[in-house]
Amino acid sequence: MPESSPSFEQVVRFRRSVRKYLDRPVEPEKWEALEMAAVRAAEALDLQSVKFVFIRNPENKRKFALAAFSGIAGKINPWLLTTKAQGFIVLAGNERKIGDDLDNPLYLAEAAMAMEAVILQAAELGLGTCWMGAFGERKLNKVLKLPEGIRIVAISPVGYPPQAGPRLDWDTFTRQAVSKSRKPLDQIHRFMDEDR
Repeated sequence: MPESSPSFEQVVRFRRSVRKYLDRPVEPEKWEALEMAAVRAAEALDLQSVKFVFIRNPENKRKFALAAFSGIAGKINPWLLTTKAQGFIVLAGNERKIGDDLDNPLYLAEAAMAMEAVILQAAELGLGTCWMGAFGERKLNKVLKLPEGIRIVAISPVGYPPQAGPRLDWDTFTRQAVSKSRKPLDQIHRFMDEDR
């Protein structure tokens, strides 16, 4: 990201899923900015059901990565075991329901709004992230000692991405494959007043 204040469009374009990181510490003020983005994130009906856990200690990162890699879902992310990411963000939400007439678990909406705010803040700061929804939730709950009713919604490593280079890595491959297969705008939206 450029050092001057990037536009929202620049932040969105810079933001991508990063699975390789430099072995470079993330400055404390950048961690603080991520934490503040979590605090300021939008909420559904002011439920305040979202819980963030920031993991930076090397031993805790190792335990976390092993737990995340557990179970069937965790096995799709073997790179977690060797990542040089400087930490992890865990996003959890309270499963509580509001009223009998709401079928939609609003903690998921709150969680998504909060995680996106943190991930976009990371992109603005020049940090890489990878929003992950597949992980070994049972073992992570034990490692994190989350209370009953709190569910892990997403996790993300955090760190500095390597400079773009000529070699083809998984990130480059998936970015190219996804960007070429995206649907055109007219196939993913419509206005209510259109007769299509």
